[in-house]
Amino acid sequence: MKSYFRTLISICYLAISIAFGSFNVYGQPATAEMAAVDSFNYVFPPSTRPNQLADSLKSKLIMQGGSSVQELMQINEEIKEVLDINSEHSFKKTNRPGWVLVVTFMIFLALGLVRYFFPSDFHNIFKAFYDERALTQISREDNVATSWSYIFLYIVFSLSLALLILLYQSKSSHYLLTLENFLGLSLFIGVFFVFKILTLRVLGFIFKILRLVREYITVLYLIYFNTMFFGTILLLLAVFFPYQFYNQLFILGVIIVVLLAAYRIIRTALHLLNQVGFSIFYFILYLCTLEIAPVLLLIKVLRV
Repeated sequence: MKSYFRTLISICYLAISIAFGSFNVYGQPATAEMAAVDSFNYVFPPSTRPNQLADSLKSKLIMQGGSSVQELMQINEEIKEVLDINSEHSFKKTNRPGWVLVVTFMIFLALGLVRYFFPSDFHNIFKAFYDERALTQISREDNVATSWSYIFLYIVFSLSLALLILLYQSKSSHYLLTLENFLGLSLFIGVFFVFKILTLRVLGFIFKILRLVREYITVLYLIYFNTMFFGTILLLLAVFFPYQFYNQLFILGVIIVVLLAAYRIIRTALHLLNQVGFSIFYFILYLCTLEIAPVLLLIKVLRV
C-alpha cells in the first residue's frame, strides 16, 4: 500500500515538474540556451554585371517582329473597344427608348387620320406631284398654308424628319436620343422651313412675281410631303434596325430625296422657261441661294 502511494506521489511530482518546465521529458532539468548569431558580410554583385533574370524575362516579353507587351496591350484595348461598341449596338437594337415607339405610332396614326378625314387633299398631293394640271389647280387655290390637312401634314413632316435625324445621330452617341432633343429639333425644323416659305413670299412681293412664287411654294410643299411618305418607311426601318445599317438607310434616304426633288424642280424649271420666259441664270441663282445653301446650313448646324 505504501509503495502504491509512493508511486502515485512520484507520478504527480513528475507531471508538475514537466508542466512548469523544471524537467524535460527525460527527467533532466530544462535549460534555455541562446545560440549566438554570427555576423555575415553580404557581397553585392557589381552594377555592370548583366541581370540574367531580367534578360530572360525580356526575351520572353519581346515578341517577334519587334512587338512589345505594351503594343500588344494597346491592341488588346482597341479590340475591346470594338467588341464593346458591337455589343452596345446589339444591345440598343432591341432597347430603344419607349417614347421613340410612341412617337412613331403617333406619326403613322396622324397620317391615317389625315387620309381618313381629308381624302381629296391626300389624293391631290400625289396627283399634283406628277400632273401639271392638278398642280396648277392647287396653286390657284392658294390654300396650302391655311388648309388643316396641309398644316397637319407639315407637322408630321417636321416630326418624322427630326426623329430620323436624331436616330442617325444617336448611332455615335446614344445620349442624344432624348425626348427633349427630339422636341427641340422638331421645333427648329418647323420654324426653319416656315421662315424659308415666308422669305419666298417676301421676295415675290418685292419683285412682283407673286404668282410664280405661289406656284413654286406649292411645288416645295409637294416635295416635302411626298418625301415624307417615303421617309416614314425609312423611319420605321430605323426604329427597328440595328445601328450598323444606318449608313445604308441614310444613303437610301438621300437618293430618294434627290430624285424626287430633282424630278419636280426640273419640270418646274422647264415650265418657267418655256411659258413664262424666266431667265435660267436667275433660276440657278435662286436654287443656289434659297435651296442648296439652306440645306447645307441645316446639315452644318445639325452635324448630320
